Amino acid sequence: MRRVLWLFLLACASGVSGFGGTLGVDFTNPGFNNVNQSYSMGYQFNVIAPVQLVGLALYDDFGNGLTGSHAIGLWDPSGTLIASTSVDSSDPLIGTGPFRWHAVDPLFLAVGNDYRVAGVTSTDSWAGLPATLSVDPSIQAVFDRWTPLGSGSTLTYPTYTDGFVGLWGGNIVLESESPVPEPSSGLLLVGASVFCLFLRPRLKC
Repeated sequence: MRRVLWLFLLACASGVSGFGGTLGVDFTNPGFNNVNQSYSMGYQFNVIAPVQLVGLALYDDFGNGLTGSHAIGLWDPSGTLIASTSVDSSDPLIGTGPFRWHAVDPLFLAVGNDYRVAGVTSTDSWAGLPATLSVDPSIQAVFDRWTPLGSGSTLTYPTYTDGFVGLWGGNIVLESESPVPEPSSGLLLVGASVFCLFLRPRLKC
């Protein structure tokens, strides 16, 4: 019985909620997929509500895997790289695009600021002109941003634009700045202590 109690305590103290992140921009049915050369490709967006970055993602045509590891990053309004990671086929899919994502250290994004995200497409496809587009309510997707890399694979600040939201490579994964609170671990331990006292004659707590 004592072993059962300690397992109960461990389960209570270590419980965490499931992942609740969403893509900054998601879509279905891209108008085309292209792999004519490598790009540092993504988009510029404006933050309009409190939110935090929890991951970076890269488009994976048909969700059938990437040919290698792809660098991806986020730049602040001054052009400084403030978050980066790499994505490959071992990373999970997210959204309907589909995209593969990799977690980064949580980073609060300032309301009113413009940021740019981009991922190296390398020899994998990037998408264009999706039929439908879903944008996280905490941001406004301003327009696409990209820089040609030729056959290169070095993550580069994306400077060019077509002036519309239509080309997709890199993406962001966001969570609300104020997630629903979980039960306090302190309260869980108090409850477990009461449970222990109640059964003390049997458990010898």
